[in-house]
Amino acid sequence: MTTIHHTGIAVSSIEDKIPFYLNALGMKQLTAIIHDPIQKVRVVLLGYSADDQHPPFIELVEPSGSNTPIDRFLQNNISIYHYCLEVPDIEVALQTARANRAMIVQKPVPAVLFNNRRIAWILTPDKYLIEFLEN
Repeated sequence: MTTIHHTGIAVSSIEDKIPFYLNALGMKQLTAIIHDPIQKVRVVLLGYSADDQHPPFIELVEPSGSNTPIDRFLQNNISIYHYCLEVPDIEVALQTARANRAMIVQKPVPAVLFNNRRIAWILTPDKYLIEFLEN
């Protein structure tokens, strides 16, 4: 079963943006701010439940240096830049996406924010970025 896990929002400063989500939207910070060296970002997961087991979530994503993939989105004033689907088998999801003309942007790698569960990225034929998160 595939479910929407989170929406990724690019931000220039996680610390500056968290208060809005907590105070104005009533969300909770579900994780610490975590550096992911593979993705070259700092991330935090926000949600409405008391834990990180009840999606959908919002993932704030900040570049952790210069010349990162997130920089392009921020430079073009694009904040909501991906959504993530939780999938039972990441290899099958990638194979199905490729068979339907999606381009694989990143093959599966462990994600620190998700306890090293594997993630992968595709670009749809309509140029939307989708992240797969393996169950």
